[in-house]
Amino acid sequence: MGKRNKLCRYSFVLIAVLFFVFLLPSISSALTLTASPDPAPDGMVNVWYSGVMFTATLDPAAGEETPVDFQVFAGRLPYGLNLSTTDSSHAAIGGAPTSSGDFFFQVRANDDAHVDTQYWDGSITVHPSLGNIVPGILSNGTVNEPYSQNFNVTSGSGNYTWNLSGTLPSGLTFNSSTATLSGVPDEIGVSNFNVSVTDTAYPTANKSQNYSLVISTTDKGRILYIKNVERNEDTGIIKSTGDIYMRDLETGIETKLTDYTGQETILNPAFTTGGDEVVFTAKVSGVDYFRVFKISTDFTHADTEIGNPDIFEEFENIDLKYASLSPDGTKLVYTKKKNDTTTQLWMKDIADADYPELILLINQSNQIIRHPVFLDNGTIVYLGIINEIQDIYKVSINGLSLPVNFTNNVDPSPQYGRLQTSWRADTSYQNMVIYSKSVWQGYNWSDWNVEIGVISGDSL
Repeated sequence: MGKRNKLCRYSFVLIAVLFFVFLLPSISSALTLTASPDPAPDGMVNVWYSGVMFTATLDPAAGEETPVDFQVFAGRLPYGLNLSTTDSSHAAIGGAPTSSGDFFFQVRANDDAHVDTQYWDGSITVHPSLGNIVPGILSNGTVNEPYSQNFNVTSGSGNYTWNLSGTLPSGLTFNSSTATLSGVPDEIGVSNFNVSVTDTAYPTANKSQNYSLVISTTDKGRILYIKNVERNEDTGIIKSTGDIYMRDLETGIETKLTDYTGQETILNPAFTTGGDEVVFTAKVSGVDYFRVFKISTDFTHADTEIGNPDIFEEFENIDLKYASLSPDGTKLVYTKKKNDTTTQLWMKDIADADYPELILLINQSNQIIRHPVFLDNGTIVYLGIINEIQDIYKVSINGLSLPVNFTNNVDPSPQYGRLQTSWRADTSYQNMVIYSKSVWQGYNWSDWNVEIGVISGDSL
């Protein structure tokens, strides 16, 4: 009797093992979920992605039914991508990624009868879109002096191949491994060539940039100007403008720095100390108030949307019509319209980029302020208008002294245009103020003349 019970127990164990080994998998794992390709390929921002197709295979004998429900069960797809069912047993990931990064997720497939569920774990790496080649403009070279310029792109995967075609100045060579143009030019002249880059990440992307490189004996500098300026016939105030241009005084080459669409008004572009950036104010692209911009001279800028990194300072629906950057680049001064008769003068201390400090310098009722500009790192010169009387003032940024009126005009006072100072020049001339001026002649206003004043203490 005992042997027969033991034999029964052994038989039951054997049957149970056979059930779990052979029968249970066929019941619980009849549904299969596969992806092609596997693993999922990389993507690129703003480039259409159609890289992964999912297939669910069912076993009707096990009671599984179509359609299959596909869902992202855990994690998340890259922003801009989605999982869509293409037919009763297939789904695909598609769309255009909007941000870069590594994204991990799990796809779940469930048959319509809810007999079985399967999962697929994967990830997609989205690379930044291939940006512009920089610099956009090459600095001039000097004959018989070493020249070196490295090329890069503003964004991308980091995996690039570089190529240069065209004619280089004699004495210079291009290293495609380091994207560096270098050597000692031995002839004066202008050379034209093209630099191209390929981002080898999936999918591949290409950019190219044409260049002109001038080799000369001297560098006369560059100037900024605005085209298509339209003024009010009565006041002379600028109503609208075209874009900002930069001209190389040595070669005469003109470069367009902005390419804004629609009605625009750009005021007072000025180089930063290094000359590689430009600060100005503008009202463009349907935004009905002035903002402060700071752009690189390396390429043409077109984006003016809110959040664009070219925007240096803005307050929604409040005009910041005039702005200036200090010689050392640590302070930004700008006007802030309070109402139709009062303009505030603010300074933003950006020495600590993470914790900039805003300082109200002038808040005088019924005074309109135009064209503030740094005389040096601690003093600002500006045009103040009270009851239509225009005067040139200076004020210290330490806030310990009142503004000084240099001109003390009476009605009818002269009209002043843009102010500028000579802080870029030799230190012995840093007290100079340059401005345009028109005076009332009894029957009309005179032509505009450019004048230079030298500041000595509190006198101009």
